Amino acid sequence: MSLTNTFVMADKSSRTGKWSPAGAPYNSGAIKCSGKCTASFSVKGAINVLVGTGAASVTAGTKPVATIADSKIAKLRVGASTDIGKVKKVIRISGNNFVLIGINSVDASFTNSKELDRVPTATDTSLTDSKQAVLARYGFAASDFSQEWRVLPMAGGTTLIDPSLDLCNGSFASEKERQERRQVIATKTGTPFTFLSTETVRYSSVAAAQLAQKELAKTLAQCIIDKGYKETTGTHVAYTFTEIKNSPSGLVGEGSRVLVRAQIGTGPSSRQLLAFYQFNGELFTGLYVMTAGEVGFTDSQVTTWHSVAVTMANRLSGKAF
Repeated sequence: MSLTNTFVMADKSSRTGKWSPAGAPYNSGAIKCSGKCTASFSVKGAINVLVGTGAASVTAGTKPVATIADSKIAKLRVGASTDIGKVKKVIRISGNNFVLIGINSVDASFTNSKELDRVPTATDTSLTDSKQAVLARYGFAASDFSQEWRVLPMAGGTTLIDPSLDLCNGSFASEKERQERRQVIATKTGTPFTFLSTETVRYSSVAAAQLAQKELAKTLAQCIIDKGYKETTGTHVAYTFTEIKNSPSGLVGEGSRVLVRAQIGTGPSSRQLLAFYQFNGELFTGLYVMTAGEVGFTDSQVTTWHSVAVTMANRLSGKAF
């Protein structure tokens, strides 16, 4: 499989309207629209529209494909993510008084392919339970991965024995309001991840799920201030947090999510955590990605997992069904 990652700067687009260099704090090639403007690109595959301040809309031909929310913060963000398909199309970004930075596109193609016998899919007996079958619609499924991956519930992952919210050793009263839980782990030989998992929880009510989100946000805020937490033994567990620079697009609303990008511990035994917690109604889904060592996730890797979290947001809202 060949992946081609292409970045086209905004000043290389075809444009109508009044445009000028955006200047600091943006990179060279970013441009600012004054009044009503349109910029056009010829692209294919999965794309991210990178913008700064302002709002805009994205169309492919005459079909609207995305809306870029307004922002007053002058920094790079992913305004919209969408998949154009295998055939090149002209997309247009239109709006008033906004900053356009460029288009990042990813195109995948298979080369030197040959027929292989597919490894038999591991049987997930938990899916014979009707409640587990419903929860399975929201997280990782075997069909989300290539054939060398195994996606199965982790030990105790279909019970309420283990906690769902354990960030920074916080206290979560909402845990007792959980009614159903499903946590699966994705594994394969040679995986770079020490832990790759999704979790789905059904709470007793919408209010209970909202409480869980508030508790989680409060715990994260305190953990950032304390740069970690103290264990009962008095040992300080260090957390080093890094901002997720690109403003999240396509996830559930800000008041219904918690995002974490952090290093846990120090030195060779440290771990890198990327977590997307999303809530909708009485449901919660978590996406957890962990690697070992002191090398953190790059912004590009964060963007990749952000797109996975968008898929989970669509499932959570029912858009994917």
